[in-house]
Amino acid sequence: MNRFNNLKIGQKIILGYITLAVLQAIMIIVLLMNLYSLTNSFTFLVEHNQPVLLNAAQLEKLVIDMETGERGFLITGNEEFLEPYNNGLNKFDNLLELEKMLVSDNPSQVGALEELGRLHDKWQRVAGQPEIAKRREANKATVSAEHLQEVVREEAGKTIMDKIRGLLDSMETDFRTADDPENIILTVKIAKDMIDQETGQRGFLITGEDNFLEPYNQGRTELVKDIAKLRAKLTNDSTNRTRLSQIETLATEWIEKAAEPEINARREMDANPVTMSDVIAMIETGTGKSILDEMRGRFVDFIQTEEELNKQRSEVATEQANLTYLLGFGVIIGSFIFGIAIGYFISRNIIASILSMTDVAGKLATGDLDQKVETTSQDEIGMMSEAFQQMINYQQQMAEAANRLAKGELGVDITPQSEKDILGNAFQQMVINLREITAENEYQIWRSTGQAELNDSMQGQQNTTVLAGNILRFLCKYLEAQVGVIYLLNDDVLELADSHAFLYRENLANQFKIGESLVGQVAHEKKPIVLCDVPSDHLRITSDLRELMPVNVVASPFMYEGEIVGVVELGMMSQFSTRQMSFLEGAMQNIGIAFNTAQARAK
Repeated sequence: MNRFNNLKIGQKIILGYITLAVLQAIMIIVLLMNLYSLTNSFTFLVEHNQPVLLNAAQLEKLVIDMETGERGFLITGNEEFLEPYNNGLNKFDNLLELEKMLVSDNPSQVGALEELGRLHDKWQRVAGQPEIAKRREANKATVSAEHLQEVVREEAGKTIMDKIRGLLDSMETDFRTADDPENIILTVKIAKDMIDQETGQRGFLITGEDNFLEPYNQGRTELVKDIAKLRAKLTNDSTNRTRLSQIETLATEWIEKAAEPEINARREMDANPVTMSDVIAMIETGTGKSILDEMRGRFVDFIQTEEELNKQRSEVATEQANLTYLLGFGVIIGSFIFGIAIGYFISRNIIASILSMTDVAGKLATGDLDQKVETTSQDEIGMMSEAFQQMINYQQQMAEAANRLAKGELGVDITPQSEKDILGNAFQQMVINLREITAENEYQIWRSTGQAELNDSMQGQQNTTVLAGNILRFLCKYLEAQVGVIYLLNDDVLELADSHAFLYRENLANQFKIGESLVGQVAHEKKPIVLCDVPSDHLRITSDLRELMPVNVVASPFMYEGEIVGVVELGMMSQFSTRQMSFLEGAMQNIGIAFNTAQARAK
């Protein structure tokens, strides 16, 4: 538990979701495996079972086509009647190989198909080809039963059958385009029913034996049933319903115009026997019929086996679908329950610390800064607790600084935590403003005091020389200037009136014309000039028998009613401050008035 508490919240949540994800992954893998198996089952049903049944029905139809064509030729001797026979021969072997490939997973069904292939080859060898060859020999001689020949040669039955085959082919094409296996199978069965009738009828015409009419009679019965089944499935297919009605009409027409008249003609012929004995004798042995009957039986067995397998596979697929549904439902429910459990555990682990901080925050809101937040974990909540405690410490620091400031301690210094520390920056700015206000007040007091003292030094009946000395000494003392001189204007010449710590030299003039040197320039411009880079031949300070060059020199004119009265020049070893310059500039007006009064009194 301690190790869990020391995890970050993100790690706790990620751990919970990883656990949930692992559980879901296991469930999903099982689900996918079932889905894969289910998909394979349905794919097998679609891609295997339905084609197998369709091909089996098609193979059966090809066998009947071959038998029908062969018998039609045996009856008529017309090679055109061999067209279904030849077409069946061309397609049967390829379709059989395809069917064996589709059922390659079932050895018994492969064996059944191989047996059908052997029976097909045997029928060709012992019945089909020999009978056709015998009939071709019979065609070379004069054949009896002319009446039967005339009836059959009218080709009414063949014409009708060709129409029926055309309609069935069109319907089968439509159903294959629509991928409708059930309707395709019914279409093939209807074709088989018609071919059974035609085959049985032709077998009877050839042999005169009633047992050959069994497929004919059975085909008529099955045709009615299969047409009814297909019609029930074509509720919304008007085109194929119309075709089916035409097939039904043609089937009836074939019986009335071809089958029954030909059968009756054969019965009449049997009443008055004619030759064609060799052909009939060969057929009467029943070799070909027995082989074909065996093939039909094996086709029935093969199709029934496939249908049973199809049923079993469908049941397995249904069971897998139900299992997949249950597994999917279990994944959803399990994930939901497990997610709630993880969420509850993580939230319970977090909420306790949050409630503690909420209590402290409530007390802080009432102004009670004497608080401490306990850190119980090393996750983000623990980091937030530490940050919360830092905030409390900072507020306590600010409160202490505010108390000291309230006592007048302007030395309080608060360092803002960042540029976005509004309170810290505001407090710092407040301290700066208080210091500036205090400094400004001190300056005003200093300035007012200086002005008063300057006025005191200029009081009384003083001549210009005494006045210049008093003013200069006061300015040097109050402004902390190390050297100073005063020049008074006399007949457009500025003459030295007094000096302070000024070293006289022989090469330095004591009077200047307006515009001459720094003093004359100031008088000319009537505004102060500050000289930072003092020339070596300018003011020098004499102190303790040493000569010093001032760093900064300021020359300021004093006037009366806009006219120059004189110039004060002061030098310092440091820079003049702003307040010194401001005081000097403010004093010039009173100095100008004082010298004007002294000069007026002297006159």
